[in-house]
Amino acid sequence: MKPVSIEDVIPAAPEFFLKRKDRFFEIRPPNMLDQVWFKEKYPGDETLGGILQSLNWQEICKIVYRLLTPEARAEFPATVAKDLDENGEPTEMKLTGPEHLLVSLGDLNECLGMLTALTRAIMLSNPLAAEMVESEVKKSLAAIKTQAVKRPGKPTGHKSFSTSTTRSAGRKNTSRR
Repeated sequence: MKPVSIEDVIPAAPEFFLKRKDRFFEIRPPNMLDQVWFKEKYPGDETLGGILQSLNWQEICKIVYRLLTPEARAEFPATVAKDLDENGEPTEMKLTGPEHLLVSLGDLNECLGMLTALTRAIMLSNPLAAEMVESEVKKSLAAIKTQAVKRPGKPTGHKSFSTSTTRSAGRKNTSRR
């Protein structure tokens, strides 16, 4: 039997922090209307687990935006963003609320915090789906950590081109090969 933890009795609030907004944002648990919306928006084979596993951040932000409290959603209104295109020409791009949320995510930690809050909200509304969602999130987090780990390059030694040219500064390399 699994020991009872404080999170089982009083679950942590499904919220995440964004540095750019300098505040926490709360996600409400999905209700039946949200489940109907999800089925209409993602018909067929696309499931919540599949979206979470593929780390489709645009779709995750649409789901999170829908589940934000009204006060939190007001922080991400649709806006027109001014930018420069690849040729340096000024452009304007309309951002929807979910796109505004996506642009506000600063780094991988904030993305993971948002994903964790979404998972908590789903688990609060449907304990039966908790194991499935938790499994998919663990797979996603493992994939993120694998992508984030920098693999060290080939070490430079006395036979390395970069070492010999850097140390010799134009002089003939006299090291043995």
